[in-house]
Amino acid sequence: MRDELEQTLFTEFPDLYTQDHSHSLMYQGFAVGDGWYNILYRLSTKIKSIVSSMQEEGVDPKEYCAFQVKEKFGGLRFHMHKSTTKIGEAIREAEEEAARTCESCGNPGTLNEGDWLVTLCGECRERRERERRERWRMLRRKDSGVGMSS
Repeated sequence: MRDELEQTLFTEFPDLYTQDHSHSLMYQGFAVGDGWYNILYRLSTKIKSIVSSMQEEGVDPKEYCAFQVKEKFGGLRFHMHKSTTKIGEAIREAEEEAARTCESCGNPGTLNEGDWLVTLCGECRERRERERRERWRMLRRKDSGVGMSS
């Protein structure tokens, strides 16, 4: 995710996304594409609201922080140190939404069936394939010495 998007989440939800190295992997950032930013923003807002309502019961909001946010097997994974049933439901809803949302651009997407699982829309999938073919072509050219000066 682009730095400015990550920074917005860190700034607006500091209790949820603590960057304390001893308690979280969030100092590494969000290991997802920009296309899932809106999903994460909505999820963060829901979690903040749930935790805020629990503060009346003496709950410390810093106990309910994300440990890691990443993509795995083409899906969103959102891990917290401590959770509740309501928070768990909100996370599942966000993960389900991400499963049908292009991780790159945020348009409707599907899980690919290739060698690397990723959820993309058709346009982003085609762009990724073109870029992969171009990298492969450049590597083959480099390995064969084509275009190399002696």
